[in-house]
Amino acid sequence: MLGLLLGCIVALGLGFVHPEALRAVREAPVVGVPGLGHIAYVFQWTLVVPFMIAALAAGLRTVGVITTCQRINDASWKRPNQRSIAGGVLADGLGCAIGGALGVMGMAASPSAVGISQATGATSRYVAFAIAGWFVLIAAMPKLAACFLALPDSVVGAALMFTGSMMLVSGIQIVAAGPLDTRKTMVVGVSLLLGLSHETFPTFYQTLPYGLRVVTGSMLSLATISSVALNLLFRLGIRKTSTITIETDQDSLTRFESLVHQEGKSWGVASEILEEASATAARISASLAS
Repeated sequence: MLGLLLGCIVALGLGFVHPEALRAVREAPVVGVPGLGHIAYVFQWTLVVPFMIAALAAGLRTVGVITTCQRINDASWKRPNQRSIAGGVLADGLGCAIGGALGVMGMAASPSAVGISQATGATSRYVAFAIAGWFVLIAAMPKLAACFLALPDSVVGAALMFTGSMMLVSGIQIVAAGPLDTRKTMVVGVSLLLGLSHETFPTFYQTLPYGLRVVTGSMLSLATISSVALNLLFRLGIRKTSTITIETDQDSLTRFESLVHQEGKSWGVASEILEEASATAARISASLAS
């Protein structure tokens, strides 16, 4: 907040704040109750596919945000907590549905907010309750909202660079937390390159047929569809189950350890879990032999 305040003072002194934005701040009332006169409902079939792609991208982003939160709060974090992720995605979806019913802009989990939490070390959920109260207060103060809208692009860009750097590093750490075999490397690498190619070669994607532009219309949608499709494609040929008959002799135990390491690697299981499974099998075999 101090950085934003100092940046606004410098931008105001250098004339970077637009005069119309300053006039909007002066003319905005101090207190005002939000109205509901803008609410109207309409359904367009042409937006179903783009909406589904956006929903998938938003859901994946929420998974990444929640996983980052878990890693921040747990110094010994090794793998995502699926129960926490499921609850977070459900809450995110409910919030977006309520927002849609009220006719407001689309809502989703905020990566930049997590970046701020990581930088400040304030990760308690009680902070969210306090922020929610501030949001209710700000909603009834149009002048304060106008002040936020008057922030110059130079100040907003600096803030996004700060929080974006935090989330970028956290995302890289999450991707690299598990073992990366050839398949996972191709999923991450190809999807990232395709997403960046949208900004590097915009004219190429503009010449595509309209049906494809629905999918390739943005860097986010292109990278999301690519990652999901490649992940499904590269899962072909990988067995979900495997069985082996274990005796109490040493040869069976050796074959079981080999099976655990071979299948665990293709399933993407962490190495420490494979070692624990092998050690557990050895203890069970020793108990049965005795």
